[in-house]
Amino acid sequence: MRTGGARLAVSPLEPTGWDLDATATLLTRHRPRAAYLMPDLHNPTGLSMGAADRERLAAALARHDCTPVVDEAHHELLLDGDDEGDGGGEQPPFAVHHPGTVTLGSASKSIWGGLRLGWIRAPHQLVDRLTQARIGLDLGAAVLEQAVLARVLATDAETIVAANRQRLRTQRDALVSALAEHLPDWEFRLPAGGMALWCHLPAGPAGDSTALVKEAARHDVLLAAGPVFAPAGGLNRYLRLVYTLPAPELTEAVVRLARARRVLEEGAGRATPAPRRTTAGPVLVA
Repeated sequence: MRTGGARLAVSPLEPTGWDLDATATLLTRHRPRAAYLMPDLHNPTGLSMGAADRERLAAALARHDCTPVVDEAHHELLLDGDDEGDGGGEQPPFAVHHPGTVTLGSASKSIWGGLRLGWIRAPHQLVDRLTQARIGLDLGAAVLEQAVLARVLATDAETIVAANRQRLRTQRDALVSALAEHLPDWEFRLPAGGMALWCHLPAGPAGDSTALVKEAARHDVLLAAGPVFAPAGGLNRYLRLVYTLPAPELTEAVVRLARARRVLEEGAGRATPAPRRTTAGPVLVA
């Protein structure tokens, strides 16, 4: 978005959900033209927005003539049905509350990671502009992949998505069990769906997720540190752990991650502590 010339204003996301009062203040102060939202099984936190909050946010966006751009990539990955305090299970699309919504979908999350195809649902008056913008980017998606996806959507989509949900549920639970055994002081909220755990790391040398990710790479574990998800900076005490691998591989990854943590802790014990740099507190972003 910045490469395209946009100026970003980040709206905070608290551990229990969206701070809509802060979002309303941002709308008044910055008068943005669009708002990028992920109200369904938010990446990386796993939170979902309840119907009342969707309606309230949609009304605020409409008052300020701000177009919602809603990412529904995880919309079909609800694993546990209902979840108190987390949007109450599956919610109606955001566009129900705001008819001007531009909605983004993806086959790579719900059907198959190698099927790099998505779609856009938008008001009729925007479709021609979106089509023209797409032509300026590339010549279009490969025909074979489009034919495969069209066949899947017409015949086997529900079966495939259901199987993927069951696989993700098993893998999520395996990752949680491995963390409880090998990294019991890591804090996270069990998400009702999606593809990742959003972990808060304990204080100490291994609580620096950027340093931990670098050390984990030496143990052949590739991760995304918290700052990757922070357009305004911060979140270095947070780490995203995806559960898209088979359960045995996830367990092995946690064992190696615990080993990487020990390396950092033992190295800090031998070294002279460096002065800490003060930064703003962590901010979860929507």
